[in-house]
Amino acid sequence: MDIAEHIRETNDLRLQQEPTPKSPPHEVRGLVLASQDSCKASFQRTDRTLSNVAVRWLWAFGVMLIGGLAACTPTQAHPEGETLPPTMAISELVAVTGDEAMPLEIAPGGVYVSYDGKGPTTITVTPLDESDPPLDVVITVLDSDWQQVTYHDGNSSGEETIARLDLGDSGPYVIWVNSFNGSQAGRVEIQVTTLDVPVLTVGDDPLVIDLLAGDVARVMLEGLEAESYRITARSLTDDRDVRLALVDVDGAVIANNDDHEGTDADLSPLDAALMFEANADGRWTLEIREYLGRAAMVEVAISNVE
Repeated sequence: MDIAEHIRETNDLRLQQEPTPKSPPHEVRGLVLASQDSCKASFQRTDRTLSNVAVRWLWAFGVMLIGGLAACTPTQAHPEGETLPPTMAISELVAVTGDEAMPLEIAPGGVYVSYDGKGPTTITVTPLDESDPPLDVVITVLDSDWQQVTYHDGNSSGEETIARLDLGDSGPYVIWVNSFNGSQAGRVEIQVTTLDVPVLTVGDDPLVIDLLAGDVARVMLEGLEAESYRITARSLTDDRDVRLALVDVDGAVIANNDDHEGTDADLSPLDAALMFEANADGRWTLEIREYLGRAAMVEVAISNVE
């Protein structure tokens, strides 16, 4: 074998023994990173899709929740004494009297009527039609300056009654009849009745008062001389805490009592008693309450103090 042929055979053997060249390490890392970036982008697209769906569901749920709350929230309940913006002149309102029931048509937002009475008053509003859901009536009474006197919502449906509302001499008043959420409509009947104030004088039998829940009962005192008197208020209902106040013609309280501390065996510790000195031409009113606003039958009596 000559030298040239030997060199060719040696080179062929070397080439057969050399390994196949590998990709540089940085190229491998680049492929891995590219694969990771592709997966990450895919996951990010999936996350964005799920996030968009979740946002849409949350938005829809929020809208439904707000709508439900708006339907269940009493939009016409205002704190006592709040001044409401007048919707019209009181003279333009239909006047309701105490003679007979008056039909009214409640539209969304309610209906207003005027009432020019005074003193203890009962207001009753009765739905005339059956509906589904039932008409949920609320009653708001405002004075001539459109300040709220009282707001009443006793039942979720059916007749609503303010059993006793003591109106002063600052009429006329506005009676606002509405639905609980302000959106219902229907026909109702309103009846306003003036209550007689009972009168008590020395020598009369004790007067029994039907004190309604949350009520303040009033009794006029008449025929008193310039003498000393003792007045008692005894509960005929068990476990009632009676309060008694004596008010003059200007509305000032001149005497009051919660739990008497006397030795009268006819009175329980929670009954009330007071003494006062009358003048010959005075006029007084008794105010009887239950401390917790509970209903009670109360016996009121007056006697001379010897």
